[in-house]
Amino acid sequence: NTLTGEELLAVISSSDIMMAVATAAIVMQVIEVCAIPVFAFLLVDGFEKAKDIKKLALCLLAVALISEIPYNLAMYGTLLHTATRNPAMTLVIGLAAMYFFDRFRENSFANVLIKLFVGLCAVLWVVLLNVEHGLPVLLVILAMWALRNKKSMRILFGGAAAALCAVFSPMYMASALGILPVYFYREEEESPAQISLALYAVYPAILLVSGIISVLL
Repeated sequence: NTLTGEELLAVISSSDIMMAVATAAIVMQVIEVCAIPVFAFLLVDGFEKAKDIKKLALCLLAVALISEIPYNLAMYGTLLHTATRNPAMTLVIGLAAMYFFDRFRENSFANVLIKLFVGLCAVLWVVLLNVEHGLPVLLVILAMWALRNKKSMRILFGGAAAALCAVFSPMYMASALGILPVYFYREEEESPAQISLALYAVYPAILLVSGIISVLL
């Protein structure tokens, strides 16, 4: 059964263990929203450096689809849940939007209309699929893409876009803190292919472990 706010506060205040669990949940939510600018930056940066956009798109799509089952297990305790989609789906939609933005990069009137249409379609897909953190993630992706050639401005407006996400929920105010790792990021040599592929497996693996723990507890 769903608890009211007063009932939830009563349960939390009745036990030190419940208080600790509630505190840990809040901390984890803060860490979760702080990751929004980081993932948005990595997507934009990865798109700019990708030698094969099709391969990048297929990898992201595979991660998003594979993550659905462990995401449902971790969040809802079931293997199938059609109401929402995991946040990785927004990365796929954001990548598709950037691809079309890049194809029509010239600032002619027709291209501007096309890019506006593509941006609107991206928003609609995120809303229709009801992707978790979808609109905040997409907003930051689009802000960083628009200023991709001005690194200092990209960081500034990326953080501003993350803070603006507070209109969706006060919890998103903390997402602006996620711009700090982006600010201190320094480009390094390209990682070996094996490491890059392994990184794609981290997200679904974390979800799977979290889902198993939630079921066992």
